[in-house]
Amino acid sequence: MPKPSSGLRATHRRTATSQNDAYSTANIFDTASFVDNAHFGVYRIDLNGKPLTANLALAQLNGYDSVAELFENLGDVASEWYVDKERRGLFLDTLLQHGSVEHFESEIYRHKTRERIWVLEDAWLVCDKTDQPLYYEGTVKDITKRKEQERFQFVLSEIIEETLRVGPGEAFYEALLRRAVQSIPGAQ
Repeated sequence: MPKPSSGLRATHRRTATSQNDAYSTANIFDTASFVDNAHFGVYRIDLNGKPLTANLALAQLNGYDSVAELFENLGDVASEWYVDKERRGLFLDTLLQHGSVEHFESEIYRHKTRERIWVLEDAWLVCDKTDQPLYYEGTVKDITKRKEQERFQFVLSEIIEETLRVGPGEAFYEALLRRAVQSIPGAQ
């Protein structure tokens, strides 16, 4: 079965323009309409997992109608978001070591509904002038449909291989039907 990408490519580290930039509400996230209107999630989170700012697309990805509703309900990203808790550790370790993480795929919980979805995340560390980490910023895109297609293709290729190896028969068709139903998201 396809595995999530490790996301271990690193490129750069951003430096905050001033100490106030770390928690300022008058920053690019509040003034840039392209961030507010983006079709992908944009965020800023402190190193402990506390969200500092986000756009509407990130709120909607998490099942909320507004950023205010997201912030009212979201506590700690580190403990509330990742299905596999080790992914958070790998993400943060890579971010702190290399200054950025690119194409990091993870299965997460849509915060409001706890529905499982897949996301693709890019993030970069923001440091002060002495290179001390302040927070990180990033983008998140829902890739659930792509992951479901990959899963379906994987199951289909296994079925084809099994057909070529064993050949058709009654037990084979029963197993084929059972596997096909299991590969459909939401079917049991």
